[in-house]
Amino acid sequence: MVNALAEYAPNIKDIILHRQVLTPSDLESTFGLTEGNIFHGELTIQQLFSLRPAVRWADYTTPIRNYYQCGSGTHPGGGITGSPGEMAAKKDSRYFVMTNYNSIVIGGGVNSLVAATMLGKKGKKVLLLEARNQIGGLASSLEFGDGYKCNMIYDSIKWIDPRVLKDLELENNGLKLIKPDVVRIALGENGKHIFSTKTP
Repeated sequence: MVNALAEYAPNIKDIILHRQVLTPSDLESTFGLTEGNIFHGELTIQQLFSLRPAVRWADYTTPIRNYYQCGSGTHPGGGITGSPGEMAAKKDSRYFVMTNYNSIVIGGGVNSLVAATMLGKKGKKVLLLEARNQIGGLASSLEFGDGYKCNMIYDSIKWIDPRVLKDLELENNGLKLIKPDVVRIALGENGKHIFSTKTP
């Protein structure tokens, strides 16, 4: 792969400081992603809409009473749009029977954070559980070398569900979505960077 890139960026071999290769097996063992799929299931027609994550469970419910899903494996799918969390939070919770909490959200990915926040805004007492010491799911950062960090999987936000923007008042709380000309950059020493820009 590096040789192919070197055809377009001749100095690439000289400015690579570190590399990390994550195979599907690595993604499964490190982040719990079944078969290493970042979307918790293929985004193909046989796994979308009323079939996501499975027949009869596409409405965020599960066979376990009062247990709802809101991750990337639910409709409308993966990414960091917040849509699955927003839709799961709107499910009827009249039948929840818990003493200390109205809702328990498992996982600290973007969709789970959206669900927990929306439930909290409705006055629900929410407990969020995350196995790692960091929230954000695949949008969180990882140190891969001394002083070098990168996003685990997602390094840009293409779209956020407008309902999430409005309901969580994200723009009123400082969120600014920018669309820079530079889409990707690999920082090198002494100003030897590789970057790609949007084509006009």
